[in-house]
Amino acid sequence: MNENCILEVIAKLIANGLASPETIVGCSEEELNKLEQSCKIRLPRVYREFLLKMGHGAGNFLQGTDIFFNHNFFGNDFYELQEAAKRLLIRNGNNFSLPSDAFVFSMHQGYQFNYFSLSRGDDPPVYFYETRPEHCEKKWETFSQFLLVSCEEEIRLDQLIRRMEKEKCEALKLK
Repeated sequence: MNENCILEVIAKLIANGLASPETIVGCSEEELNKLEQSCKIRLPRVYREFLLKMGHGAGNFLQGTDIFFNHNFFGNDFYELQEAAKRLLIRNGNNFSLPSDAFVFSMHQGYQFNYFSLSRGDDPPVYFYETRPEHCEKKWETFSQFLLVSCEEEIRLDQLIRRMEKEKCEALKLK
């Protein structure tokens, strides 16, 4: 998979009503250059493309997860996401520590996070850490796969919720 995966995700989000073209907002090259320069890093190509296409948000996609640029990545907040992951590991007394080139790109509700290693290529594997039950694993072979699977899971969940709401409304009408 590659940058085309990001366009596929965007198309799926729009087709399934989780986002509209107006709610999919990318970062600018200037913002990403500033981030890379201030942190002295080079972001993987596919992750960078994700930020350029939808780095400021994508409708309801991944709501509740700190993954978009406007949540934790601007200025010193980038470091806060990295530090929050490290504090979570320490708080849980985990012997696991992040690799020196780890880039924590998302955190969900303060108890799980995803990261990749900056040295693992243009579309690096994504690792998942969770406190309940506590474990860390390579969960996706690539960032592209992470994005596509996340999109498909959110679409399924949204469809399930809509179906349940419809059934509830129909059941109320019968009473």
